[in-house]
Amino acid sequence: MIDAALLLPPAPPPPTKSDVSVSRFDLEENERGVIEAALREHHHNVTHAAAALGLSRGALYRRMERYGL
Repeated sequence: MIDAALLLPPAPPPPTKSDVSVSRFDLEENERGVIEAALREHHHNVTHAAAALGLSRGALYRRMERYGL
């Protein structure tokens, strides 16, 4: 008799503190990454990228200036 539990892959070990990257929680780095991704996805059309991010064009331009984009 085959037990269904034997067919499941082994569970991965829980992450240790050394596995968790501190930069993952860096708000500015993450915001910059999201803005860059939105701009790429919308072919650098600021109006469309701002709408996708829920920002006004002016707010997106200010954030782009803050991050040197």
